[in-house]
Amino acid sequence: MYKTYIKAMGVKYALLGLLLVIADGGIATAFNIWLSLWTADPVFSPNNNATNSTRQSAMIYYLVGQAGFGVAQSKSIKTCSK
Repeated sequence: MYKTYIKAMGVKYALLGLLLVIADGGIATAFNIWLSLWTADPVFSPNNNATNSTRQSAMIYYLVGQAGFGVAQSKSIKTCSK
């Protein structure tokens, strides 16, 4: 069944497409793990005596990571759709 598609696309592009689909799934999983780490960080706990500066630094850290995963995922999807 997939043999016809691979023949039509060529092995090189079929493997590239497969690699990008796998990468997209991996990035989505990493994104979810990152979000879990962010929400479990004790710095954001109401009972934590962290300073505002510490909380702000942690927030920037997690937001930059979140943005990085978002950019990576959008790049993999955009490359897949070409």
